[in-house]
Amino acid sequence: TLQFGPLTLLGGIRSEQTDVTAVGNLNDPAQPSVHSIHRDAGYRVNDPSAQLKYQFTRQLLARLSYSTGFTRPNFTAMYPNTTVAYNDATGLGTVTQNNPGLGPQRLTAWEVGAHAGTGHLDGNAGAFYRTSRDTVTDARSFADNVLVTSKQNGGQARSGGITGSLDWTPDAALRLGVDGGAYRVVLDTPDLAGPVRQAGVAGYLNLRAVYRVGRDDVALDAHGQSAALTPLGRRGATSSVNLTWKHALSKTLGLTVNANDLFDGSARAYRTDASTFHQAGFEHFVARRIYVGFVKKIE
Repeated sequence: TLQFGPLTLLGGIRSEQTDVTAVGNLNDPAQPSVHSIHRDAGYRVNDPSAQLKYQFTRQLLARLSYSTGFTRPNFTAMYPNTTVAYNDATGLGTVTQNNPGLGPQRLTAWEVGAHAGTGHLDGNAGAFYRTSRDTVTDARSFADNVLVTSKQNGGQARSGGITGSLDWTPDAALRLGVDGGAYRVVLDTPDLAGPVRQAGVAGYLNLRAVYRVGRDDVALDAHGQSAALTPLGRRGATSSVNLTWKHALSKTLGLTVNANDLFDGSARAYRTDASTFHQAGFEHFVARRIYVGFVKKIE
């Protein structure tokens, strides 16, 4: 860290070595001792980062940051196994072919932002530009009426957008907040016919409110995520509204009631359109829950 009056420079680097040893069977993962193979895969990453901050006043701060990073592939996708399954209803066979040679997804991000605060208001605004390469994507093909699915590196992505947040505390009992963002995404995904480019705009919005009076504490938060692109496809929008009530029965004992996803907004449609594979459907994880509990503080 270097300090030059109101200017602060922070920098660093993270170095990491990852080694993967996979043992399995190409024909029958249930019998790894038969015709088993041993495969070592690994990679080293060096990720620098830097942040520049300028303090204009006690209430106003501007910052510029640069960072690099990586996302590891799922280790189960690196096992050297082939899993075979059959759908008796259609007669269509499915094969999952893992890829021990998968590497990490590389990430780079530039961000600029500002923070301002007063007695009752606190806000942030920013813009970002992010890129990723060697993204792990699904590779699908048909062979003798059998769908073969594997993982591969090769996808590219770029995104740029704006974010903002605002918190308002009008008095000691009430606190309100909102944050959100909008961004444009460009995806380049390998397919049998060649790279496929997709572009679209997405966004999110979060609302929160907390009210405290006497022995009661009530908190409400709402979340919304728009539809967004996925490699060679698209996923639908989701939302959730959660409510929490806490009541102090004594100095050390409290009652807590949580109600999650009040309006059951977790259902999400999805679609995939590859050159050899078309799929559409929806996922619905019922997250509507009510929890009632007691919290005892030990003093």
